[in-house]
Amino acid sequence: MSSPCPSAWDTIPSVLCLLLIILMLSLTAQYIHAYCSRQLTAPISLFSGGLIFFLVIILNMLSQVTSYLSQCSNEPLYVMMVSTRGVLFMLKWLLLIAILFYRLHDPFRGSALRLSNSTLYAFFVYYGITIGTLILCVVSVFIENAERGPFDASSLRIILSSVTFLNIWIFIIFLVCLFIYKLVQVYNFADQHGEGLIALITKISLLFFSSTFCYLLTTLYLIVVVAVLGLTSTHWLFALRILALIEGCTNFLSVLLTFGHFNAYYERLCGWFDHKCSRFWERCIGEPDIAKTLKRWTRDGDQVNSASEIEMK
Repeated sequence: MSSPCPSAWDTIPSVLCLLLIILMLSLTAQYIHAYCSRQLTAPISLFSGGLIFFLVIILNMLSQVTSYLSQCSNEPLYVMMVSTRGVLFMLKWLLLIAILFYRLHDPFRGSALRLSNSTLYAFFVYYGITIGTLILCVVSVFIENAERGPFDASSLRIILSSVTFLNIWIFIIFLVCLFIYKLVQVYNFADQHGEGLIALITKISLLFFSSTFCYLLTTLYLIVVVAVLGLTSTHWLFALRILALIEGCTNFLSVLLTFGHFNAYYERLCGWFDHKCSRFWERCIGEPDIAKTLKRWTRDGDQVNSASEIEMK
């Protein structure tokens, strides 16, 4: 069965995707320059993880453009790029999960609010299982594209992809909720830094929930509209491609804007939403009890990290 030739509806997402790739390459270059010039102070592991994450998103978008352009001219390349996009999509979210978990674990290390060993063990075991399913999914893609093997690689790929998608959803919901819960706990330990913690909670929740919402919208559209209902006309696929571009863009910004060096961009893009979310958090958390706060200490006798110490670098 031959793939449909690209139409004008395919040209618009392709052009937008190329423009986003150029923008992301520019921002990635700023990210690297800021770190090399020591304007961005972050651990090498966090910097490297962010850089790999950005490159995976850019490769994912390049595979989208390649699949659009090769629909009619090169069917084997088109089929391979469609499968590659799915793998890169899942890899992108696994990297985002790892970065989010690092942001959750590192600020509380050594304090009374540090993550328990059971939480750490459970995360790493489940994360390893998810990576294993992703690797098997990649292998099934290669077998399927090579059209050889002792079993139906297409069915295996669908099963493994579904399991990986489900695991990613479990991770995202759990970690975002845990991150916010921990920051609220730290707020109760803070003294004069209450406003800073509210700002940090607002920033994290706004950025990562925006990515999670776009991920939910894109995957539900793909599953319900395309897979279940079978609506694969040009207009339905055009909407899916636009959603995929929005989802990739929010993923990129959700990591980039957590770094303090890019606060100016955050204020321009999310300033109004940040203000509204701050009002919401103020009502939810309430005023900190400073007298009670000053009496709280970590198990080692050191005061819990203040907002200025756990703020994004």
